[in-house]
Amino acid sequence: MDLKGRLQKLTDYHKGISGKYELFIDDEMIEGMDFTEYDVSYSRLTNIKFMACDFSGVAMDSTCLFGSEFTSCVLNGNSFIKTDASETVFSKLNFKNAKFFRADLMKTEFKSISISNSVLKFCNIEDTMENVVFKETDLTGTGFDFSEFKAVWFEDCLFDKTTFRYVKGWENVNFKNSKILVEGETYYYEGNEIKSFIVENTANVNYKPCIYGW
Repeated sequence: MDLKGRLQKLTDYHKGISGKYELFIDDEMIEGMDFTEYDVSYSRLTNIKFMACDFSGVAMDSTCLFGSEFTSCVLNGNSFIKTDASETVFSKLNFKNAKFFRADLMKTEFKSISISNSVLKFCNIEDTMENVVFKETDLTGTGFDFSEFKAVWFEDCLFDKTTFRYVKGWENVNFKNSKILVEGETYYYEGNEIKSFIVENTANVNYKPCIYGW
């Protein structure tokens, strides 16, 4: 059975119109494919190089993407609930209207990407980020601990119990129009003055003191 046939069987299973089906694909190159008709939740898509694929509206909940690469792909309106994207590379693409919840992005790489109008709640992100923009994104409960930053911007984002512990390249991070919640109180910052606030005032809200540099 070809890949589209396998994806359809998985989608039909999720819709409840066919029997149980499990999808496991490893170590392949997939280029220019349209995934928009499918639901790939609970599949294993590991060590795959996705090039210029369209994933608009595709659910990837509880999907294992370990070791895969997404380059120049379309990611709009996707759901990544409890997704494992560890050691995954995302490059030259834009996440729009994405929902990440309790997702693992450990030892991942973000290269020349933007994440806008999205939610990243309670995620574990240990990432190398280069030329990355977060815009109008809710980062509640997400940890960027042990990440490395190389030209990263946070614009119009919400921080609530968001942690930046033991990161490298803190001087390469810029903030604009930030909102941070601390013990139910809201603070607004126009620029990088929020960085000092994060370091000095988060120890009392279940954060540990931030220590920058390795």
